[in-house]
Amino acid sequence: MEPNHPTSSNDYAADISSIRQAQVRIDPFAHKTPVLTLETLDSIAGRKLYFKCECFQKGGAFKFRGACNAIYSLDDDHAAKGVVTHSSGQGTISLELLEQASEIDTLIVPISGGGLISGVVLAAKAIKPAIHIFAAEPMGANDAFQLKINGRIIKLSEVNTISDGLRAFLGDLTWPIVRDLMDDVIVVDDEEIIQAMRLGAIGLAAVLSNSFKTNPAYSECNNIGIVISGGNVDLGVLSNNVNKRETL
Repeated sequence: MEPNHPTSSNDYAADISSIRQAQVRIDPFAHKTPVLTLETLDSIAGRKLYFKCECFQKGGAFKFRGACNAIYSLDDDHAAKGVVTHSSGQGTISLELLEQASEIDTLIVPISGGGLISGVVLAAKAIKPAIHIFAAEPMGANDAFQLKINGRIIKLSEVNTISDGLRAFLGDLTWPIVRDLMDDVIVVDDEEIIQAMRLGAIGLAAVLSNSFKTNPAYSECNNIGIVISGGNVDLGVLSNNVNKRETL
């Protein structure tokens, strides 16, 4: 499935200009998270992998970027009345990542409500139009996959996945970006996620999946950036599922 529209569409909630403004705004406060590589995983994947580690961001997840941008976008009067935190500054991840590893030709990004991947795809496509961007989504919460097939928001009647942070649905502001600009959705089941949970969870699971390896764009995906969106995993769930697999 190919993206349909340019990143300059006025229908989108953000653009590269607002993302660059967000980068300036949050720069004094947010960590510039590292990009890590591991030759062992490169050998397993048959590709060069670059892990953008938002698990090392303040608060343990990418959402600090959007929250920080939201707060410092307010004038004094609005700030005094309080703030509703939202994730509007996530495109700064792409700005950093493509500066840190400019050879990247593909991005794999977890998807849930769509705030993260919307910012990432808007920035990345503006900087590097030919870049491939795939969402990584659990089989038991695959509304983005259904959207790409049907061209409209699909509300699932049931959500069932170990990935508790990926159970939200796409919203009115995020789904047009996902529909138009994201290359495709790589769906993985919980077993694949558990296998990769020690070393990158769903992003790595997507890269290693047959769904990705059989995608028409796979041969063009040689230097792959994987966004590790956070590190706030329930350690009990992690331990139970890893131990369960090891005893099978």
